[in-house]
Amino acid sequence: MPGDEASPDIRAAQAALWQEGLALAGPDTDALKDQLRENGGKGVHFSGPGLREHAARWVEKVAPWLGQQAP
Repeated sequence: MPGDEASPDIRAAQAALWQEGLALAGPDTDALKDQLRENGGKGVHFSGPGLREHAARWVEKVAPWLGQQAP
């Protein structure tokens, strides 16, 4: 939520999953702030521009993996 985006405990748990090979790292969507959030940056959910940026950041992470899956 705005103002409390980067919980060290949650980030450490996510990093542990990546380091153990149980999950791949996704984009840091906590970094999407201001006009990328609803209610003038005060909301928890993404605004329209925020959703587009969210999708673009996931494409950057997922596209290379997908390319490795093709025969």
